[in-house]
Amino acid sequence: MAEKGDKRAEVWRWWLAGGVTGAVLVLAAAGTWYRYVGRQVWTDDANLLVPAAEATVREVLWDPPEGLGKPLNTDQDEYEPSLAPDGAELYFVRGRAGRGADIHRSTRRDNAWTAPVPVAGVNTKYEEVGPRVVAGGRMLLFYSDRPGGSGRYDLWAAWRTPDGWHRAFNLGPGVNSEFDDFNPTMTADGQWLLFSSNRDTTEQATDTQPWHGTIRRGGLGNYDLYVCRVTWPRGAAATAPAAEQPTFGEPRPLREINTEFHEGACAVSPAGDFLYFASNRPGGRGKLDLYRCRFRQGRCGPAENLGPGINTAADESDPDLAMGGFRLYFSSDRAGGAGRNDLFRSQSREVYVVRRGGDLPSLGWWWTLLAALAALVPLLLFLRAAGYRHLSLLQKCIVLSLLAHTLLVFLMSLLVITQPILEYIAERAGMTTSVNLDMAREVEVRMEVRHQITELPVADPTLTQMRRADALRPPVPMVERLEAKLPQSARLPTQMNIEPVVVTVIPRPVVPEAVRPAAALRTETVEVEAAPERRVTQAEAQVRPEQVAAAVRSIREAVPQVVAAPSRIEAAVVRTRAEAASIAEAAVAVERPAAVREQ
Repeated sequence: MAEKGDKRAEVWRWWLAGGVTGAVLVLAAAGTWYRYVGRQVWTDDANLLVPAAEATVREVLWDPPEGLGKPLNTDQDEYEPSLAPDGAELYFVRGRAGRGADIHRSTRRDNAWTAPVPVAGVNTKYEEVGPRVVAGGRMLLFYSDRPGGSGRYDLWAAWRTPDGWHRAFNLGPGVNSEFDDFNPTMTADGQWLLFSSNRDTTEQATDTQPWHGTIRRGGLGNYDLYVCRVTWPRGAAATAPAAEQPTFGEPRPLREINTEFHEGACAVSPAGDFLYFASNRPGGRGKLDLYRCRFRQGRCGPAENLGPGINTAADESDPDLAMGGFRLYFSSDRAGGAGRNDLFRSQSREVYVVRRGGDLPSLGWWWTLLAALAALVPLLLFLRAAGYRHLSLLQKCIVLSLLAHTLLVFLMSLLVITQPILEYIAERAGMTTSVNLDMAREVEVRMEVRHQITELPVADPTLTQMRRADALRPPVPMVERLEAKLPQSARLPTQMNIEPVVVTVIPRPVVPEAVRPAAALRTETVEVEAAPERRVTQAEAQVRPEQVAAAVRSIREAVPQVVAAPSRIEAAVVRTRAEAASIAEAAVAVERPAAVREQ
């Protein structure tokens, strides 16, 4: 018996050890699974990591796009917009690719875009399309069919200098292929280069295609998105690169979003967390639609359509993001634009869900009338079917009350409805006169307002106050007029006679040159003696009486001569006139015989 008990105890120990070990393994497996699977969190792959139970998630939608207007949009093709990181420059392509397309630039001044101008140093006689400003605004990526590339269209880049964009260089055969390589772009940190290419297709572009320079052309195989790593020279940051060219890794396709249809014209959000692109895959709303996917470490998540707020039945392509990713620029050939392809802009808005039903028709009292009629009819039918005599007293009272109330509601609603109808008919028939009963009240209000205004103090005194102030002033004494008897002066005319003065001109004798004596030069020294000024004595300074008497006598003798001077002047004028008349008659007598001889 003891041996059986020992064996049973040993078996239980083994079972207990096995059970504990199994439980430990189950707990370890559950912990490992929980550790591996983790808990659901919300993150932006950068700074945010919030558990789903604690996060307040906001949702956004794109508002209706609007065209950028003039001077950006014209009757030509404008597409592939690219905004500089500082938001002060907008680059885009004007002209259809294959028919003289060039890169243009517009700057923002006074909250408006200036007239676009071609970008000097980048444009050539070949095609330059797909501009994208990257690397902190110091590098311009584009693609072109200029010579020096590996295929028809290659990826190029240009450095910004103080004089503009210069030193365009090819990104090299490691990135470019013998096929078409379109729409280069780069993440904000400069670590990844993305572009589209048809290198995996056997069909080639032809010049007969209207859009052989973009992914808008159809039936030319398959355009896919590619990504490659970017390595900058030592000491040159990705956001502030040096003049040396960066190196690129081996491009690989983004198989997570590539399909057998077109994917291209891509752009990365400023935070580097989303990749926007255009595609004509099934499930869209038009030929080319805009999509986006989560982008992380060169990998993409599932693609989602931007929805009917952005996409239409037309082409929507060439996305670019600004304002932290909340503003979207793109191009479209939708109706209502200025040309065939125009530039558009849309802003994302935070949204919330509300339940909004349809508005009831505005019938007013008609609803009450219809409801009363709907309740009255079945009540009458019920009384008709059940019989009024078989009801108890309480039932009869209830039925009669319902019938009376329903009838009153019907009559009142009918009265309310018919009253405006009758008034309308009477007004049209001319049987009513409009009387404004509120006119008296309006007049009363106006009088009160006027009375209140008249009692308000004014800044300028009235005429009555001014007269009252004048009356209070002390009177000004009047000055008496003085009578003075003074002799009045009179102006009398004075006759003046001026005697003619005969001037005799004596000719100067002409002396021959030989007779003229030569001027003698004086060489002696002139001596000047300066005599001292003699002082005038007091006796000499005094005026003597005899001097005054002599002066008076001279004045008295000169007065008659001055008085007689006008008479002499007048007699001289008469004699001068007589002499002039005689001279004139003599001249006529001299000319007359000459005239007779001529006859």
